[in-house]
Amino acid sequence: MNKKKTTVLVMVVLLMIIASTLLMKNDIRAKLSEHRSIAAPDSIIYYKKDGRITLTKSDYRFYSIVSITNERVKGIKDMAPSIFMLDDLKKKGTLLEFDYSEKQTFKYAVRPNELRTVTYTKLYFDLDKNDSKSDQMDFEGEGYGPIGPLLRDDKLLDILNK
Repeated sequence: MNKKKTTVLVMVVLLMIIASTLLMKNDIRAKLSEHRSIAAPDSIIYYKKDGRITLTKSDYRFYSIVSITNERVKGIKDMAPSIFMLDDLKKKGTLLEFDYSEKQTFKYAVRPNELRTVTYTKLYFDLDKNDSKSDQMDFEGEGYGPIGPLLRDDKLLDILNK
């Protein structure tokens, strides 16, 4: 009888391990399929050829820009192999900067079971359509960057230039 109880106990423990492993895998898949989004910044700075414009939440374009940017970040898969030259892009006048007063986090999937996280206080988006960096997002904070690719959206420049 003792042998039978031991066998049943071992079987129950094995089943619990298998069940918890399956639940954790499903949880990872659920997290990977969650909508990736960035929080609305405190301000947006648009560096354009003839200077720069700071947009706040009271600007009618603000939430449209955040919404379009959130659609674009859905394409991010991993770190992008390039040098993102912020000062050059600011001078060139093709940069969008999201500024935050507090640290934010962004998670993205690099493989079906692997999430990466960046922590940031600023996000940068190159808006030059003729530039290979325009499909990337860079940031000030913790993590490896720039990351990409961003999905294309031609409406963003139209909204910014209104």
